Amino acid sequence: MWLSDAQKIGVALTTFGGLFMFLGVMFLFDGALLALGNILFVSGLALIIGPQKTVSFFARKQKIRGSICFFGGILLIFIKWPFIGMLIETFGFLNLFGDFFPVVVSFLRQLPFIGTLLSLPGIAGPKFRHVQFAFANSDPIGPFHPSTTMHPTLVEILQKNYFSEKAAQPNLGRRKLILHTLHKNWPTSPPPKNAQDVAFEIPDSDPFSSLLEDDDAPGILIRTDYSNDEAWDAFYVKLKDAEREILESLTPPPAEVQGVDAPSEPSSSSSSTPGDVNTEGGIGDGDESDDGSSETGPLSSVIRVLNPTSPEERRVLENISNITALRLFNDVDLRPAPARAAGTKKIQLPNPLIDQNDWQEIYTGKTIWIYDDKSLRDECVRLVSPAGDFYGTATGDSWRSRVSHTCELQFNMSFLGMKVDFSGLDRWDFPERARNLREAERV
Repeated sequence: MWLSDAQKIGVALTTFGGLFMFLGVMFLFDGALLALGNILFVSGLALIIGPQKTVSFFARKQKIRGSICFFGGILLIFIKWPFIGMLIETFGFLNLFGDFFPVVVSFLRQLPFIGTLLSLPGIAGPKFRHVQFAFANSDPIGPFHPSTTMHPTLVEILQKNYFSEKAAQPNLGRRKLILHTLHKNWPTSPPPKNAQDVAFEIPDSDPFSSLLEDDDAPGILIRTDYSNDEAWDAFYVKLKDAEREILESLTPPPAEVQGVDAPSEPSSSSSSTPGDVNTEGGIGDGDESDDGSSETGPLSSVIRVLNPTSPEERRVLENISNITALRLFNDVDLRPAPARAAGTKKIQLPNPLIDQNDWQEIYTGKTIWIYDDKSLRDECVRLVSPAGDFYGTATGDSWRSRVSHTCELQFNMSFLGMKVDFSGLDRWDFPERARNLREAERV
């Protein structure tokens, strides 16, 4: 990503600001150094992300407590109370940027030298020890089941129009029929306030549903580039090693479970060879669980891998966009478009992935990861967002995750409530967003 001249100056100011604040603390909370550091830091931040986004970031309702403490601490530094001011400012800083730390750490772990350093045993530590402790004396984590609820406006549209659309196009699967019905009858009135999703399910089959049946993994990784099998095999082994580490960390040691036999090792899906991903005559089943019960058994897979085998199957998935993957493997839903921050203009060309008549097209189901041609070089995959983050971002946005941390991110998002939102900053992949927006109307 290229930086403008103003952003380059902002990076320099922010760096010097951090340096002056560090020196101020080292020199026993020197008020002058701390004040200068804060001025440089805030000025640099405004130059990097722009004045409007800076104001919007600090004015967000969920950040207001952190903003008050942050600027209150700066004010106390200015009136010669540096020690107390720095404590309050630090508390505000953690409230403002604390939820961004996991993303920063994951990003740093992907850098060539720093990533190796942060992954050393003495520094990284057991990544999931807190998870093992939390579940050591309770039932194991169970299978992941996506929600089957929809916005009531979409339910009303389907009740009125779905079966007529099905009669007109009987060869389409359920997901495409629902998408066609929604786009042909896109709501024109503003979204109702305080509408609650309702349970609604159409029992019709879908061509891709069989690939996801009897599978408890919360994520699905789709191979869309087939130019280098050797690179794919190496990638797959690293993915499975990372998944096995997570699954083993969820198994309590025998000493912690009294009177109960130690749980068996994770299913063979976590240690299978790359060739095991494929199935005869169908898209690869990758991580099929050995036990037949998905209701009561422990989690046996974090990410299921789809690796098509036949030329026909590969043509369907080769180089697909994020929005195409969502439409193939997830269920479409509808929601009000995210609220616009003060000073933010409505997009000029309405698009269902961002804002069309104050509505946004979103998706529910498994988290989607995409192995593409760039994965050959950077050993990363695209993490696809099922809905826009804040106004201006789009359903289908993505960013790249390194293979060694993909399963960790999936587990944290599905079971520990982690959310990748870049703390209100737009750091998604812009070329992929442009590609999604172009394809959004092709239903």
